[in-house]
Amino acid sequence: MWATLFLGWPGGAWTPPTPDSLLHLTKHVPENVNWNVSVMNSRQQWRLLALALATGGHVRVGWEDNPYLPDGRPSRSNAELVDEVVKLAHLMGREPATAAEAREIIGLPARQPK
Repeated sequence: MWATLFLGWPGGAWTPPTPDSLLHLTKHVPENVNWNVSVMNSRQQWRLLALALATGGHVRVGWEDNPYLPDGRPSRSNAELVDEVVKLAHLMGREPATAAEAREIIGLPARQPK
């Protein structure tokens, strides 16, 4: 099972993009469920991604979530955002999953060569 926790996304199920909100949500995710966080708030995104990594979660980055770099500048690509979250993970002592590891974590079968 996989759960994405959406913080700061507009709509009927809006959740404030705060550390308290993230911690509250993660307390209610069953132990056998992998979770990640998606933050749509340029001021809080990188703080909450760090908190998610620190508490054992996974993170989601990309233009559809939030296109801004940690310093507030717009990113030039999704790859630039991924590079930043990889740096953050390394600073926190977390090794990002390889593509094969990510498939295993989310339960997708291994890619078959063409």
